[in-house]
Amino acid sequence: MSEIWTDEGHHRAALDNPNTKAIIERAMPLIENVERNKELEVLGGKGL
Repeated sequence: MSEIWTDEGHHRAALDNPNTKAIIERAMPLIENVERNKELEVLGGKGL
């Protein structure tokens, strides 16, 4: 799964959402060994 934010501020704001925090808490056992953030330059595409 990938998520795309306009900038770092939008990413931080998304993580402040209580629903997002609850989902991350539940998922942590599954994702603790997953490689973290990769920054990509998105050139465009459907839905962006």
